[in-house]
Amino acid sequence: MSTEITYTLNASNRPIQRTENTFREYKAPANNPQRDYVSDTMNYEYDANGLLLKITGKNRDSTWFNPGTVSTSTYNRQSTAVYTNTTGNLEKVVKTTNQAYRMVNGTTTILAPQVTEETQTFGLH
Repeated sequence: MSTEITYTLNASNRPIQRTENTFREYKAPANNPQRDYVSDTMNYEYDANGLLLKITGKNRDSTWFNPGTVSTSTYNRQSTAVYTNTTGNLEKVVKTTNQAYRMVNGTTTILAPQVTEETQTFGLH
């Protein structure tokens, strides 16, 4: 397995981009042959006070698997998380993810698009 993670920082030493690339390989005879690839990029935006405003991301996760018949699957995801801050306090996070899934097993192909939205709200105690 190999993983490389890289951060790019702004002048205030806050991350403005994070990239990750991972490769895993499983070999016979202990396992069925399999190769996994993950590529992930996140971009960060801040307000004038240095508080997080938005994270946008792209992720691709693919697998090649051969238990006798070759099978491939791929997830492509794009996401946006918007942060709402009130008087310096985190009030709400809304994350929207668009995902496209594709799986090919022999002559069968499955496509499954999906959109999800998550909202988290925070109160002051």
